[in-house]
Amino acid sequence: MRCPLCKAGQLRRWEGPLDRIGVALVGRGTHCDSCDETFFTHEEVGRQDVCIAAALVERGIQTGKEFRRVRNAADLRSNEIAALLDVTPETVSRWEKGKLPIPKLAAFALGELYLHPKVTRRRLAALSPASGPARP
Repeated sequence: MRCPLCKAGQLRRWEGPLDRIGVALVGRGTHCDSCDETFFTHEEVGRQDVCIAAALVERGIQTGKEFRRVRNAADLRSNEIAALLDVTPETVSRWEKGKLPIPKLAAFALGELYLHPKVTRRRLAALSPASGPARP
């Protein structure tokens, strides 16, 4: 199969080491022998995202970029995580943009939501006040 990028090279199956935001993993895709570009299927990118999120949770979420990546992998919208953590959506945005430091407990809670979504949601919901404004 010809490379869709350079139109000159041939695509060959490829498997090798990758580093994505400081996480080492093995990628599988196709590689062009001419332009040296590597291509991944949508499914492979999803698999890589799961590996990255799991490694970040295991290591501990440290940056806003990591927080957003794990939140997305956990299939949580920013307003959902804000409600579960009893903060405003703007606070979540500030964490993810690096404008505010991420509290350790928020990073831990997100990791638990990723690993154990049903149990953690139920426990966080039980801790939240029934009504009242969210705190920053």
